[in-house]
Amino acid sequence: MRIILLCLCWLALFTTLSLVSISAYAQTAGGVQPGGGSYKLLKSISGSKGSVEAGRYHISDPRTTFYIPDDKKIIVYMEWEGALGKHVFEALWKNPSGKITAVSDFKYETSDKRYGGYMEFITNETMQTGIWAMEARIDGETLGVHNFEVVSTTKPEIPEDNRKPLSLPELYKRASDATAYVQRINSDGVIQGVGSGFFLEDGLFITAFQVIDGASAIRLKLANGSTFNVESILGWNRWQDWAVLSVPGSISATKLPRATEGSCNIGDHCYTLNSDQTGTRSIVDGSVNGSQKDAKAGERLKLSSSVSLDSIGVPVINEYGEVHAMISGVMHPGLTTLPSFEWGSGYPGNLSRAFSMNMNSSAVPLVRIQFVPKPTSLAAMFSNGQFTPLLQKRVPITRATLAKSLDKKSPVQNPLDESFEYKRSESQFNVYVIWGPKEKAQVISLVRFYDSNNKAVGETKPGKINLKAGESTISTWQVPLSGFAPDIYRLDLLLNNQPVWRTFFKVVE
Repeated sequence: MRIILLCLCWLALFTTLSLVSISAYAQTAGGVQPGGGSYKLLKSISGSKGSVEAGRYHISDPRTTFYIPDDKKIIVYMEWEGALGKHVFEALWKNPSGKITAVSDFKYETSDKRYGGYMEFITNETMQTGIWAMEARIDGETLGVHNFEVVSTTKPEIPEDNRKPLSLPELYKRASDATAYVQRINSDGVIQGVGSGFFLEDGLFITAFQVIDGASAIRLKLANGSTFNVESILGWNRWQDWAVLSVPGSISATKLPRATEGSCNIGDHCYTLNSDQTGTRSIVDGSVNGSQKDAKAGERLKLSSSVSLDSIGVPVINEYGEVHAMISGVMHPGLTTLPSFEWGSGYPGNLSRAFSMNMNSSAVPLVRIQFVPKPTSLAAMFSNGQFTPLLQKRVPITRATLAKSLDKKSPVQNPLDESFEYKRSESQFNVYVIWGPKEKAQVISLVRFYDSNNKAVGETKPGKINLKAGESTISTWQVPLSGFAPDIYRLDLLLNNQPVWRTFFKVVE
């Protein structure tokens, strides 16, 4: 057996060790089973042919089944993260009976937290067939287990992967040139939110639904600095958090190829883009750590790295610059219309905890974005209930919250037991708002409720509020819970039929 360790500060084979030969081993069916502790296994892949490309080891025929006697050599490549310094690596090889048939180890020292290494195994005709396993350890700590299978069958024709991995600068240029900023503009022409999106090779422009939700106008700013407005949407899914925008075919921008379906697996390395406050993009590398499924939101991949809010909608690419996913955001549509305005410390920021917004480190697999192109105007998105109207900043709000009760003994009726979740057995909850108007106004107010599908399900009676400049005014509404089935609801406070404050609450049995 030969083990070669690569330091992934992007490159460099820095040590080569020839170890004791073992009669035979192979690779297969299982994949990465991460261990706990201070080390993390990022990737495990096997094949019979490989080479170093762009500073990383590339398996040209990735597979998990090997054929005796046709396969003369089996190569296993692994990547992991861990502490810096001197370490001891061990590989425990177990046959189909679970017996350890060989143990190999070597020492190494590294100054980079990410490492990669590949192992070569020479096979023979007498090796036992069935499911084998390799248990990887560092400094005595189990890093993970990689299962594999050996069969005594004629090897079928297996196409080789002749693609060449791109270097880090090439990946960055391809991804950033294909990515654009997406500006969400309200009815007053003011930008109320910025996200991202990217061009695919078939001319489609992909972004997250939450990036455009509630927009009266959408503007794209390309990597070359040019801008243009989007007039319609070709397809969307509020819950899965994706949208396909209609853009002119004459737009000159780099377009990303699609990755092969099924090519993205748990443990695979991936890359995406992050934007800082200056609008500068940087490349972020990580891995696919897991996935989660929701009855409404569908499948989301869990990534090891997170990005900024402005980066929601960027592509997730592999080492060949192919797209296999899009960075998504919240699991519940409409939540990202909450921080459109900053009304001071009274704004209910605890909603992110109340509803586990799960932003910045999840991704929608590209295969989930399926639709029949049907251009739909932004106005139609409002009329058919797909868009959530953005808030209008008409009257400053000093504080607003929901509470189970009010302190009747207090001169200002302070809210007690603030909460965004209620049981149906509870009789009611209270909406509590303190206004801080800068000028005199008389307005008509009401509170309206929407279910998780954006359908209005009820509202309070309209009432007049007299606001005086420079004077704080308190308004409260009592909301009976008897009419609410278990669900997550949106609550909009309207003045003169315009939403000025919003929150979400959950009703349970």
